[in-house]
Amino acid sequence: MVLNPSLVSKSARLECLRRYQVLDTSLDASFEDIVVLATALCQTPIAQIVFSDSEKFWRKSLVGLELSEQHVGCCSHTLLEADFFEVPNTLKDKHFATENWVISDPKIRYYAGVPLTTQEGITIGTLSVMDRQARLLNTEQCAGLHTLAGLIISILGVRDRLEPIKKENRRYEEMEIVLKRTLSLVDATLAATTDGILVVDHRGKVTRFNQHFVTMWDIEESVSPKGHEKLILDVLERLKEPERFLEKMTQFYETPEEMTYDVFELKNGKVFERYSHPQWVEGKHVGRVWSFRDTTERHEQAALLRHRALHDGLTNLPNRVLLLDRLQQAILLGRREMKSFAVLLMDLDRFKDVNDTLGHRIGDILLRQVSSRILTILRQSDTLARLGGDEFAILLLGQVTAENAIQFAEKVHQVLEPSFLIEDVSLDIGASIGIALFPDHGDQVHSLLKMADIAMYMAKSAETGITVYSSSKDQYSLKGLVLKNDLRHAIQDGHLFLLYQPKVNLRTKQATGVEALVRWKHPQFGIIPPDDFIRLAEQTGLIKPLTIWVLKEALRQELFWRKAGLDLRVAVNLSVRSLRDAKLSDQVLEVLQTFNTAPDRLELEITESIIMDDPTRAMEIVTRLGSVGIKFALDDFGTGYSSLSYLKKLPISAIKIDKSFISEMMDEGDDEVIVVSIIELAHNLGMKVIAEGVEDQKTIDHLSVLHCDEVQGYFLSRPISGDEIMEWAEKWMKNHPPQIIKNAAHH
Repeated sequence: MVLNPSLVSKSARLECLRRYQVLDTSLDASFEDIVVLATALCQTPIAQIVFSDSEKFWRKSLVGLELSEQHVGCCSHTLLEADFFEVPNTLKDKHFATENWVISDPKIRYYAGVPLTTQEGITIGTLSVMDRQARLLNTEQCAGLHTLAGLIISILGVRDRLEPIKKENRRYEEMEIVLKRTLSLVDATLAATTDGILVVDHRGKVTRFNQHFVTMWDIEESVSPKGHEKLILDVLERLKEPERFLEKMTQFYETPEEMTYDVFELKNGKVFERYSHPQWVEGKHVGRVWSFRDTTERHEQAALLRHRALHDGLTNLPNRVLLLDRLQQAILLGRREMKSFAVLLMDLDRFKDVNDTLGHRIGDILLRQVSSRILTILRQSDTLARLGGDEFAILLLGQVTAENAIQFAEKVHQVLEPSFLIEDVSLDIGASIGIALFPDHGDQVHSLLKMADIAMYMAKSAETGITVYSSSKDQYSLKGLVLKNDLRHAIQDGHLFLLYQPKVNLRTKQATGVEALVRWKHPQFGIIPPDDFIRLAEQTGLIKPLTIWVLKEALRQELFWRKAGLDLRVAVNLSVRSLRDAKLSDQVLEVLQTFNTAPDRLELEITESIIMDDPTRAMEIVTRLGSVGIKFALDDFGTGYSSLSYLKKLPISAIKIDKSFISEMMDEGDDEVIVVSIIELAHNLGMKVIAEGVEDQKTIDHLSVLHCDEVQGYFLSRPISGDEIMEWAEKWMKNHPPQIIKNAAHH
């Protein structure tokens, strides 16, 4: 039980102090270990033990302050506390901010103390620690102070009991054992801390260390403080930089009052922090306490976080952040030493097909293998970075010319040329590489990357594989880059629209359907035709959302016409990449269901090149969609290389003769022969024939004689909006009433 300090009389305190033999006495050497331990435990430079009768104070032990400095801190406040008193920042505490010991030497900023309370509950003094910096103690340190305070009272109690025991030898010996046990608690406290503690005297000789110190330094347990030289040698032997450790030790002798913090790395990879506090007794420097803490895990985590922040998680290559830093350093070096270097931006060709067909897991494996191959041809001074997706950057240093950069880019093509074998699947991947040179094409980080990106775009658009930046093509390339970046937003934000070109049956003279043609209304460049952005969509992987958008918009318009009583089949073009998409069939059927469209009211136009690019995949998708009633037309027939065997197997319902043959048919006999052959071939295979690019009545009449089934072209109508189709159909039917053809046949 602790009595209320304010209710304890001065006479009661004096009686306790007199009984414990501390009244009006000077410093007591028997308490030195405790104040030293207090500074080590709390990592503060100052500690003291003070006894008081509430009016007078007697300092019994002190470390970190000159004896002449009569400051006793906040001891009077601690005496009034039953447990613990702490002042985190004396400058901000209204009770102490104006005290001389705060605003002038010794400039105490922090105080923490615990009362020294006897077993009778009488508070007779304080154990306190101080610092010249504001701070807080943690829970472990607070508990340690309480333990040390208990030890002080125990020592006083032992003294109290030892005095009469001296008269009786047996009892004296018994109390001596108690005293030794009490002192052993000091060692137990030292052992309980998780830090490694090493205490040396003013000559640098080791006087004490705890078990944690032995364990963390992997020192033989048989070494005792007396084996000073061997212990220090063991420590030095384990350090990666022993010279720096010795240098610090030398500084301690030169400036014994200095408190230090530093970090050391061991040969085995561990990292230790070291706090060092001087020991003072009666104003005299008597030694130093070193506190070591193993921070290996914390440093490893920090290093891992730094690595992750600067490297790509998939390939472990430098990421964009690290590339920008190295590029900036290269620019500074290039300016200083007048050296050129090259930046290469590389985009993989056909990589999206791998992701769409085999999944992202295989795509990730492929990216790692691509990285590994390129690293084999890279010099140690150069950098290969992954910027994201399938885009990489290469920084070539050391007086690099355009020829050097091209030669390296050709090596990249060479290492990527052999097929990649992933889970028994052979994959062929190419690359488009753009090159920019410092300082010819730019002397800033972002300008160099921009020029390399433009060059890469030119290489991909022209399918040349490698392109060095050229200002003569810059305007074209900048437009292409703008379009590439804006296309995704155009699909999402409604900047695309459809026009429709009608088709007419030559026998009945009736409109049978329309072909949906996508256009882009760009805010900067105006109306952009499909030839300028379809390839961009294929290169950037946007062809899939673009195709789905066109399908939805075309069938939405077909539904509107149907409700208005206009029956027109809608034709939509598919690209090569669309037909490679394994999910295409499900998505087309889902759109049909959304708009309640009969499958035979949709016609999908594909080209010969699409079929021959991947005949097996084309067969699967066309067969599945054809089985539910969707019509397929073979577009631009005659301009590619078709396999008649595949053509015969595919459920193609129509062949469209390319306009290049139709436009010259009336003047060139060879073109007419080709047209006649295509018509006969189609009819023999049970397919109808649609002639594109019809521009006059004479051509229509001749095609009718040749038994062509349907025509479309500017003579009938240019591509017009959905609303204009309604008007056109009304006029067409008015001027061309239906004709009933009796006994008509295709062939």
